[in-house]
Amino acid sequence: MLRRSLASVRAQTHKDLEIWVVDDASTDDTEEIVKAAIKGDKRVNYLCLDDNFGYQTRPKNIGIAVSEAPYIAYLDDDNIWKPNHVSALIRGLKKSGADVVYGDREYKNRDHQDPPFLGVEHPQNCQNFDLEKLERLNYIDTSDILHTRESVNKVGGWNEAVRRMADWDLVLRMGRAGMTIVRVPGVITEYYWHSANYGMYKGGRVAIFTLTKDRREYTHRMMASLALRTVTEYDHFILDNGSIDGTQDDLMQWREAGLIQYYFNNQENTGISLGSNYLLDVIQGADCYDWIVKVDNDCEILTDRWLERCLRVMDKNTILSPFVEGLVAHKGGSPRIGHDVRRNIGWTSHIGGIVTIAHNEAYNDFGRWPVPAPLHGNQDVQFSKKLISLGYEFGYKEDVKCYHIDGTDGQEKKYPEYFKLRSRERRVTR
Repeated sequence: MLRRSLASVRAQTHKDLEIWVVDDASTDDTEEIVKAAIKGDKRVNYLCLDDNFGYQTRPKNIGIAVSEAPYIAYLDDDNIWKPNHVSALIRGLKKSGADVVYGDREYKNRDHQDPPFLGVEHPQNCQNFDLEKLERLNYIDTSDILHTRESVNKVGGWNEAVRRMADWDLVLRMGRAGMTIVRVPGVITEYYWHSANYGMYKGGRVAIFTLTKDRREYTHRMMASLALRTVTEYDHFILDNGSIDGTQDDLMQWREAGLIQYYFNNQENTGISLGSNYLLDVIQGADCYDWIVKVDNDCEILTDRWLERCLRVMDKNTILSPFVEGLVAHKGGSPRIGHDVRRNIGWTSHIGGIVTIAHNEAYNDFGRWPVPAPLHGNQDVQFSKKLISLGYEFGYKEDVKCYHIDGTDGQEKKYPEYFKLRSRERRVTR
């Protein structure tokens, strides 16, 4: 990757470049690779740090400090610049008088990505700057920006305390500081997928909470699928609302085996709202969880590494659910009102509560469900409406799937006439 990215820098139509390769204390042959790749190009400087920082922010700050050029651009080694990258950005910056400019990008070697994206490939970052939108969604990438030296110094450089989405943090701070940020239309960057950039998500502690009430077989399927399909560590909180079919015995055994971190046994059914509020109080009272995941006991996870794949594309203002198989009314979940092809998210105005993945802060903003509870099913509507009004976005991760067991098995028993009608419709269609 490093050879490829360096070659793209040296091939720029804008030749007046000061190039720094900052090595975060590599122990392999990186230095030799750089020397062989640059072929004596005196514009290229190599700096190997004595100690490994482990993330991009400090090496970037050091590169800024040792360099002298008035304009600064970045190139991560899993990206390449198209030949006009620097010339287009400098021309756009001078023409607009902006402090920061950025261009569009496209993704390469999609066949290597796991899981593959749905739909056709589109250039990314094709959005004019909007600070309000950037507060909710990261759509400007490190390797697509160029800024003045003064602008990065004014905000204190890259924030070395940030361990995830540091580019988002940098551009946000620049925008909040009142700097002029302008998009330069046109694809100028290519991004290559590899095992490290779609690997296991490690950013934050996860709590899963579940309510049970009888349906012992469903709970077994839910627990087994979580154990089989989840790689990220999580703590599972379960409240049982008065099961009499043996579910409580199973839960006690799983608690003793360490599969459940917290188990509360209700002797009578106190309802979904009160039970959910109680578990949220316990989870947030622990003050150690970044992500809170609601998983119904009639949910079966179908996709390996499902949670990692969802968390990788989330931010604090996104509420996400996997694509839900087995629903009666809407395939995959609520009707979509838009799509993010890059992240495989179908946006919606409401997601059901089969699985709900949200940042801890979302529950601070939402509060708790009213008690006495509304009609069954309205809890999810209340949750969606309240958070959408506060600027949150709701979506389904289309390439990550779960199965709503009661969506077909249970509802076919409840509504036999509906399913007979659907069967007739399918035969007519065929």
